[in-house]
Amino acid sequence: MDPDTIDTLIRDEYAFFLRERSRWSLTAGPQDLELVAHALRVLLHARATPDFLDDYTGLAACQNPDGGWSPLSSDPDSTVWVSAFCGLMLIRGHRFLQHEPLAAAVRKSTDYFLDTQHADGRWVDPAWADLDTTSHPVSFFNVVMALGESHGRAEVRRAWERGLHFIIDRQHADGGWYDAAFHLSGVEITAHLIQDALVADLVLENCVRGVRDACARGVARLCAWQSPAGSWDEDNVDHTIDCTRSLMLVTRILDDTRHTQTILRGLAWILANKNAAGWGDFPSMETNLERTCDGIDTLLKYQAYAKAERNAVSRCGATSPRRFPTRRMSAQDARSENGWVAACPAEQVPSGARKLVKLHEVEVAVFNVGGSVFAIENRCPHRGGPLIRGYPDTDGGIKCPMHGWRFDLRTGESPRPARATVYRTKIEDGLIHLAR
Repeated sequence: MDPDTIDTLIRDEYAFFLRERSRWSLTAGPQDLELVAHALRVLLHARATPDFLDDYTGLAACQNPDGGWSPLSSDPDSTVWVSAFCGLMLIRGHRFLQHEPLAAAVRKSTDYFLDTQHADGRWVDPAWADLDTTSHPVSFFNVVMALGESHGRAEVRRAWERGLHFIIDRQHADGGWYDAAFHLSGVEITAHLIQDALVADLVLENCVRGVRDACARGVARLCAWQSPAGSWDEDNVDHTIDCTRSLMLVTRILDDTRHTQTILRGLAWILANKNAAGWGDFPSMETNLERTCDGIDTLLKYQAYAKAERNAVSRCGATSPRRFPTRRMSAQDARSENGWVAACPAEQVPSGARKLVKLHEVEVAVFNVGGSVFAIENRCPHRGGPLIRGYPDTDGGIKCPMHGWRFDLRTGESPRPARATVYRTKIEDGLIHLAR
């Protein structure tokens, strides 16, 4: 990939990102704080932090009294995952802004993570896997120690080491990490753990035994999981971005050049499967601003990575996007009677098949599981993952392809703190009909 092309893409995508500021800036009102943190990371890597002081002070202002943050800025209950992401952005932003309210928020968040760690070293968040959740406070403490923060330093170091050991001790013999409830394939969790939590120890003091070996085995596992086209997890844009970024950072720190082509294939796939502006969760899906922040961040990281690899990048070809068709029901082909709407011919969804339709402009995933037809709103209520690409089970459930949340296809209920919208189904005159 030509460096001038990368520069142009970054400028174009960054301009789009700024045009969407009202959707991620706390200066515009309450926001999803995970998206806010993604956006602040883009500003950091684009070296634009000084121009957005109000966004960083806004994040400090919505910190909860216990030192954490809520998934939504207007909510009062702190959760570990988003708190670590917010704390990371503030401590990194404070490095450039030198603004005391940010420093005070960082000290409060340090106390929050010291208070919420479990005895075995893990942190817990009901919306995420324990391993993945643990990687975020560990990553926060990585930066706390790297920047020489003095607040609670001895306690921070002990908590950091316990967290690292919790992660290392749970690595599978094949080099990956797995969580049956959230990360079915192990891809995303492995990419997160080696990049966010483990590899920083090699830059700091290399004082935790087994980190280098764990990172090297994790890298090998990620490379083995990549598809020939360059993606990971069945063309999952989010997970492909995670793996590509993880491999760029970790292989650089390990000084391991054997996996350059894996990285270049991943980058080429990411570029080939972007929308006119931004990226979706999967190829051909509508643009998701969080994925767009990830895409911009990947390009910015690649600029640093590519300094010694530009000739290799230019030889890497692109891939074609894989389409997942949507059937839109028009007024002419949708028949309605007592709330029932004809969705599609039943023959198009035989046993074991699935189909995406639209009902009154809402995407609905239709599944045939062992001869029983189910319909559920396509958007996962957790982080918006497309359930049409999920994993149905014989008990009438579906697991989201993004983070593994399971929903009952009959009721929409989940063991996680969310409920999906489901539809009644019936087959008449050879057509599948849906109704709320």
